Amino acid sequence: ATFLHVQYWNGYGESLLGYDQSTETVRFGLSLVR
Repeated sequence: ATFLHVQYWNGYGESLLGYDQSTETVRFGLSLVR
């Protein structure tokens, strides 16, 4: 379920004007999943 959450966030960030934020979220999610 965590993996899906990370992907969802990535899409949300990309859609908005926060590319930098999106990358940070993905990194955090990946760390948590691992």
